[in-house]
Amino acid sequence: MVVVDGRQEHSQGLSLQELALFMQQLGCVDALNIGGGGCTTLCIDGKLINSPSADMLTKAIGQERPVSEALCLSVNELRSIR
Repeated sequence: MVVVDGRQEHSQGLSLQELALFMQQLGCVDALNIGGGGCTTLCIDGKLINSPSADMLTKAIGQERPVSEALCLSVNELRSIR
């Protein structure tokens, strides 16, 4: 999973072509771009991992924006039945 920050001093983001090349460099054969822009946020165990672009209302950098969709992944412990 890759999240790219943009529109900030530390990161200008990637074009779709640059992202495709980056994914190839990571060894990906198939990839899916599911969104982009300032609302892109990665949280792991409830902790913000990336630095979202400035909130359009408050201009606060690194603040999550309200969004209408999410991709949630969970890991379930696999147990063998004997």
